[in-house]
Amino acid sequence: MRKRPELNVSSTGATKVLQMLISLEELDLTNDRVGGKALTLAKLLKVGLPVPRGMVLSTCAYREFVDSNDLHRKIAELSIPDAQSRSLVFENGEQQITKLFENGTLPNSVMNRLSEAYELIGANGPVAVRSSGTAEDLELSSFAGQHRTFLNVVGIDALVQAVVGCWASLWSSTAMAYRYRLGLRPGEVAMAVVIQEMVPSEVSGVAFTADPTSGNKSKIFVNASFGLGEALVSGKVNPDLFVIDRETQEIVEYKIHNKLIKVIPNDKGGVSVIDVGADKKSTASMTSADLQRLTRLALQTEAAIGNKPQDLEWALSEGEIHILQSRPITSLPPIPTDDVKWDPPDENALILRHQLVEHIPGPVCTLFEETYLRVGLQEAWGRNLAKNYPKTYRFEHSQPPWSFIVHPTVNGYAYKRVGTPKPPPGVKPRRNLKNPWIRRLLWWRAMFRQRERWLNKWKNQALPTYNEIRRKWEPVDETKLESNQLLNVIWLLARCEADHWFNGIYFGVALTRNHEIRLNQFFEKFAKEEGFVSSQLLTGFDSYALRAQRDLFDMAKSIRSHESLFRSVLREGPTRFRKTLEQEANPGILKGLEKHITTYGKQIYTLDFVEPTPVEDPSPIYENLFALVIDDEYDFYEQQSNLKNHRQEAIRRISSHFGPVRRLQFHRLLRRAQRDYHLREEALFYLGHVWPTLRRMALELGRRLVNHGHLEYVDDIFYLNTGEISSAIDMYGRSSTRQLDLKKKSKSRKLLRESRKFLTPPLRIGRDPNFPDPPTQEDFGPNLFKGSAVSPGVVEAQACVICDTKEFGSMKPGAILVCPTTTPAWTPLFPHATGLVTDIGGLLAHGSIVAREYGIPAVLGLGDATRKIKTGDLLTVDGDAGTVKIHKR
Repeated sequence: MRKRPELNVSSTGATKVLQMLISLEELDLTNDRVGGKALTLAKLLKVGLPVPRGMVLSTCAYREFVDSNDLHRKIAELSIPDAQSRSLVFENGEQQITKLFENGTLPNSVMNRLSEAYELIGANGPVAVRSSGTAEDLELSSFAGQHRTFLNVVGIDALVQAVVGCWASLWSSTAMAYRYRLGLRPGEVAMAVVIQEMVPSEVSGVAFTADPTSGNKSKIFVNASFGLGEALVSGKVNPDLFVIDRETQEIVEYKIHNKLIKVIPNDKGGVSVIDVGADKKSTASMTSADLQRLTRLALQTEAAIGNKPQDLEWALSEGEIHILQSRPITSLPPIPTDDVKWDPPDENALILRHQLVEHIPGPVCTLFEETYLRVGLQEAWGRNLAKNYPKTYRFEHSQPPWSFIVHPTVNGYAYKRVGTPKPPPGVKPRRNLKNPWIRRLLWWRAMFRQRERWLNKWKNQALPTYNEIRRKWEPVDETKLESNQLLNVIWLLARCEADHWFNGIYFGVALTRNHEIRLNQFFEKFAKEEGFVSSQLLTGFDSYALRAQRDLFDMAKSIRSHESLFRSVLREGPTRFRKTLEQEANPGILKGLEKHITTYGKQIYTLDFVEPTPVEDPSPIYENLFALVIDDEYDFYEQQSNLKNHRQEAIRRISSHFGPVRRLQFHRLLRRAQRDYHLREEALFYLGHVWPTLRRMALELGRRLVNHGHLEYVDDIFYLNTGEISSAIDMYGRSSTRQLDLKKKSKSRKLLRESRKFLTPPLRIGRDPNFPDPPTQEDFGPNLFKGSAVSPGVVEAQACVICDTKEFGSMKPGAILVCPTTTPAWTPLFPHATGLVTDIGGLLAHGSIVAREYGIPAVLGLGDATRKIKTGDLLTVDGDAGTVKIHKR
């Protein structure tokens, strides 16, 4: 590369010039002046790394162009999305804003600075022009690929066009949609432009200083291809892959691909795509020596940016490697998750991800694992065990550590253990009755009046007791309680929730499941060839989930009917939904929203109380309501009417298949299933209702521990066990090394839980001869997955992977929802979905029930669907066969 003199614009002596045209070597650059990309390049230059010399046309120039052409108001109006085809569309705004920029007049002050920059950098050769937005290349918003870059720019006229093109790319449809989801307003962003010496690279590529999937920093990953980097970053070429050990800087793995094309600069400006040539396409693009030099540069880059893993673009030209840009790798596990083992709690244990665990999709926090899983549920389960088998077990024999844990955790993930513990020494278990008639009589005795017994136990005993405790502590001011009292209330509420599961909710689930299993067994025995399934007959019934969705639909319809309010909601987006309603002074809708949150806001996103419920964080509710506002094709009442009609038609069709006797049997089984079908969702409605109160108590205790120096953050309380909390309470007012110890423990456990979110827990661990192993994925092929068929029908559509409540706004109408599992608070996503696929779940999981209520095909329990399926994949979901097929990635 040509050697250039030091760049210096301060000789002009004009403050305006200094604000508008800045050297990358200037020391006091800020993001609001030069944008994220330029700021990073300046940091790398400062420590002597090989960044092409350049200048930055600062955000002052962008703002002067916008001001002089009076574009602020027009941009603000055009950046409001259009609601079309059940989604937001920014393309019309992009086209009109681009025309505004192309037809705008460049102020003389900006033109002079561009001429000066070109004279300093490009007088003897071409330049590269790169966008540098104030919201890009940051830790929480990379904007990777959203803004434009122009390579091999020759001449001042081409430079002007490139700069205007970079400015206009701030308003591309993808960039506007990205900012809209983040809640960034049009006036909060600006664009600087980096003008650099052009590097005519023979080889270019990208390098990751950590494994993007596991977060492991022991290796560096390099993609490389011939020519300029445009072919690689745009996906036009299959690049070589090199994996390099960070310590030894030796290549530990590589894959050389056929690189059919490359992008090269033209003599008169711009770039061209040409064939690589048969003699070079399958040869390695990098030598070992070049890779070692690149590794050293990548590590130096990481060190210069605060030792944070980097994704950097580089170019090799005339034997020199140049760093073109670098950005943080987003969404990395904070702690590497390699070498993870999934072992059962003991040699003979079989543990499954089902039943209650379907409501705990992610890794759990320390306090929840202790108070709810290992103690609360264990004690409640033990009491039931002793009550049901009094001759075999006593209460103390079913509790830890004398017996197995019924809900163990492996790598932070909750499991349900199969079977019952061995009886204590000296106690003989019940005889194994071999006489089938006696066994049948005992079964009928157990089943007799089961429904009445459960309803009485739940509605007249378990639920009133649960609500009495909940109502007692909900109004209590946590700030008035002593710290030990707060800890006692946490224990009380955790045990209360566990008791309600075993004494109420569980039996409702089991009762409903029993009816449906018997109905399916009837079809399997007497109409196997017809393919009848119970799910065809259990759609269109009222439930808490549907009532909540009906409320949201009515509110959305009301908002759409007010044109000014609808426009304001579109302008501000879901992140400011509530504030928009307040500013628009619409008390009716606002009151309805408040009532909805009060009524349904205690439903859980996950049973682990480390996560706030909707009543504490209603943003997912706002996201779902906003999605209904822009979806003018969805009609709740029409959908439910159609489902009822389909159900009646299915009943007539199935009934006509049987003769008189079998028809009577069918209708008797059907009446029982339909009569009790609502009970499961009615029982689950109360699951986790005491958690908001428990969280208030825990967070108040966390605040006190922060004030006394035991914790760094209030929510770190969830990553201590009760013994550690008790010890910290006893040390109030005393300085001790124990304080630092608790801080370290809570921080490391918190980071570990975040890292474990990237793991894929198996659905079963261990073996049991009574539970044969299910078919493996190899039995079905690489693109066909088998799960539980829970809601009938077949649908082909693109996938939309949603793993967290923070991603609710990314749900695309008409897509197949792919998620870890669903709980009642996930229900508002269903109106926008055409199918459902989950990692865990089965016939009576929440997702299967609600999928039938909405009439969408569903396959649950695939194990790792959220890892193997990506958003945008074309899927076929067969809710009859229980299969999911990936057609196109």
